[in-house]
Amino acid sequence: MSQNNELTAIDRFTIFEQLNMHQRCIDKGWGREQADLYNRLYWPEAKFNVNDLRTINLRGF
Repeated sequence: MSQNNELTAIDRFTIFEQLNMHQRCIDKGWGREQADLYNRLYWPEAKFNVNDLRTINLRGF
């Protein structure tokens, strides 16, 4: 994690809101509608790497 602590309160709140929306989409289930909502959280050029029990590289849609 970066040691740069120059984020403003607005930046921190925006990040918090994004993480909150991410979790809410996961908690709603895995139907097509939820998947579409989840995909909207990311920009088309976004990359998301998952490294836990599996390794998956996702890109925006």
